[in-house]
Amino acid sequence: MKKEQRPYQVIEQLRAIRFPIRQEIMDCLYANGSSTVPQLAKHLGVTPESLYPHIRYLQKVRLIQVTGERQTPRRPATLYNIAIRKQPMRYDLTDPEKRACYVDIAQAILRLTARDWEAAVLAGDVTVEGSKRDLNVGRLTAWLSDSELILFNQKIREIVQLIQKSKPAPDKRLLAVTFAIAPLGHRHKSGDES
Repeated sequence: MKKEQRPYQVIEQLRAIRFPIRQEIMDCLYANGSSTVPQLAKHLGVTPESLYPHIRYLQKVRLIQVTGERQTPRRPATLYNIAIRKQPMRYDLTDPEKRACYVDIAQAILRLTARDWEAAVLAGDVTVEGSKRDLNVGRLTAWLSDSELILFNQKIREIVQLIQKSKPAPDKRLLAVTFAIAPLGHRHKSGDES
């Protein structure tokens, strides 16, 4: 089945991805392709039973779909995959319920990032210097012109395209990449003296 190429806009889909575990399921399917619930559970470090309600809900709102079956020693296992390719979210800030969902989604993403980052630091199996660095965190604030903001967004799109092309392989490591940008106009205006 061909994956739809549209952003999450239906309120039920936005509600669905407010939960970190559902984002993780989507991320896992996106990175690894069609998977059974036991495979997802193993990858996410949870029990299969804990995933079934989330799988059913993601399927109900058409974010994931059944793509086939895989024979196991006991019985056939259902394969699931994403139904919608990840696209940049198109924000509808005129709808208060959608606005609340966007905030919840961002908070869930940042919680997942903090948890993944902490686990990587504690595990110690990371590269923290050089061109193959795979652990990094930072926050910057800057005054950007329109042309600089256009360039910044272009670079983010390039990174997203690189990630979207990646496929699992023995010589690759699975990495989480998180980015956020938010105007700070509520704090200061250019040239304000405070």
